[in-house]
Amino acid sequence: MVNSVRSDYGMGIGKVVVDEDTNTAKISQKVAGLDIDEYIYAVKEARKTQEKPYQDKIDKNTKTLAALSTFQTKLTAVQDLAQTMANRISSTQPKVATNVFQQHAITATTSGSQNYTDIVNISASESAFVGSFSMKVEQLATSDMKKGTINAAALNEDRKIDGSFLISATSGSAKTIEIKSGMSLTDIKNAINAVSTDTKVSADISLVSIGAISTFELKLKAQVSGEPIVLQDKSGTPLTDLGFSQTTSNKICGILEATNEATALNLSGNLTFGIEGGTSESISLDTSMTLSQLIEKINNKSGTTGVTASYDLAYYSTPSKYQIKLETTSGNIVTLSDTNGVATTLGLTTPVTDFNDLCSKVTVDGTAYKKRSNTISDIITGVTLNLKSTSPATVYGAVIEDKDQFADQFINFMKAYNELISFYNDQTKSKNSADGKTMAAAEGADLYGNNYARDCISKLKYALTGGTSGASLTTKESSSTTALSIMGIKLQLDGSLRFENDTDFANAISNSYSDIKKLFTNTINVSNSNFKVTDMPPKLPASLGGQAITVNISKDLAGTATATFNIGTAVYPASVTANGGIITVTGGKDSPLFQGITVQFNGTLADGDLASTDITLTQGSMAKVDNELTNMLDEKVDPVTKKKRGASLAK
Repeated sequence: MVNSVRSDYGMGIGKVVVDEDTNTAKISQKVAGLDIDEYIYAVKEARKTQEKPYQDKIDKNTKTLAALSTFQTKLTAVQDLAQTMANRISSTQPKVATNVFQQHAITATTSGSQNYTDIVNISASESAFVGSFSMKVEQLATSDMKKGTINAAALNEDRKIDGSFLISATSGSAKTIEIKSGMSLTDIKNAINAVSTDTKVSADISLVSIGAISTFELKLKAQVSGEPIVLQDKSGTPLTDLGFSQTTSNKICGILEATNEATALNLSGNLTFGIEGGTSESISLDTSMTLSQLIEKINNKSGTTGVTASYDLAYYSTPSKYQIKLETTSGNIVTLSDTNGVATTLGLTTPVTDFNDLCSKVTVDGTAYKKRSNTISDIITGVTLNLKSTSPATVYGAVIEDKDQFADQFINFMKAYNELISFYNDQTKSKNSADGKTMAAAEGADLYGNNYARDCISKLKYALTGGTSGASLTTKESSSTTALSIMGIKLQLDGSLRFENDTDFANAISNSYSDIKKLFTNTINVSNSNFKVTDMPPKLPASLGGQAITVNISKDLAGTATATFNIGTAVYPASVTANGGIITVTGGKDSPLFQGITVQFNGTLADGDLASTDITLTQGSMAKVDNELTNMLDEKVDPVTKKKRGASLAK
């Protein structure tokens, strides 16, 4: 024990002992009426009192930041939906993957009792045009298959074959399959599959019948529909040994490579053709003869030979692969002979399945089409046809605007917007202060008095409920009409959105959909098809909304182009650039009203001539909401304030 402790002032204040319970040193007695424990406790409490305002401020700011983070998350949820209904055009805004006003749906019926989805599945993308069409499915595309029949005691039995052959589908690369004595049917299958990535042909084996000597099938299948398999012995006769017979028929189809049908084949020699038991004719080929000329020469002799010729582009590549077909009109067998290997070069000595039998065949709006696949997306713009079955029935289809998708999206928007408003209202509740005269934040109201949150909500309400200047409506007379009012939606006193009744929303989507689009989105109208508005500001000046703006481009005799924006008699200079035959007109510092507007002209303009167009631009309420939200959530740091631009109002 320490007997005494002496202060700097030389006063003894007592003994210091060790507290056995806490194992800490303490002063064991009062000195001159002073309780040292109470004194130290009082000092600590005084310090806490001094620190409390600072801690309170830290706690308040922490809660405010957490509330602001949640607030911005809810703002983002609103924008994720608003941007899909805004039709962004400004280059300063990222493009949106989905624009609900550009989505399309399909309606269809058939001429019979069959459901159209049993015949074809139809989908439409944003690029589709609203309108009707008819179609009929005559044939489905199939994958070519070759079957070789082999009798063997077992799969692993030595086939005792020596030789090699070439194999490929038309989109594949021909590969050589080497077969040596000692290889079994399984070994041969594995050798074919080892190069299937290149050849686009896969092999499999099936057991046809079982016995002391079983029957197996070696099946070769093209991996892609609409492509014939090409097989050709290279050494020996392995294809015959494997049971792949070259049957004779009334038509012979071969695959040859050519740049196009009008390019010289570089062949020389004679080709003799006819029908079994009939008259044959010969034609002479020189190196300049093209595929189309060869077909013409064969057909010129069809009256004598009974053989007709045709060609198809079987696969487009460099060079492309064409099918040449010789066919008899009588059904008799085609006969062929040649000199200088002409028939071999034309692929006629290694016949393939007729390309036409492997393709899908459809008739759309009276025009017949032949495709290598059952999935077709290059007949009707923006429409994909997935063929399911053939049918004598005609499918009558129509591309329509997908109004249901918009309805679902807008209801989701209302939900997200109302959740934002509810959160804001909870976070800004007030209560009477103790004196009963002033207001203060209610418990948990961490955004009470926050300028950023208040300004965001105010701007959103204004943008959402405001009119669309210059909008020309179809079903409503007044341009001051808002999309919300058309749809029977009213802004409540608490700032939320509510349907006034159960019918206006559905009726508006059915009857006034075009007006809703105009009142919600950025819209552009251009009178001259050689002109295109490629950019407009995210916030269109109110004075330009719906205004008839004339864009004039003129070239002087020296070929120098100048341009102006005109509203009535007012003329505003514009900047002009020319690149690749396209003239681009932009508003700039000399015409700030048109800043952010870019117009392109892709027509022909001779020296000394003038080209002009009238354009109108309108900015709907959802486009305004989208722009306001973009500004509110801007994460870029302002070079002047050094704060994030979107949060520059937060206090």
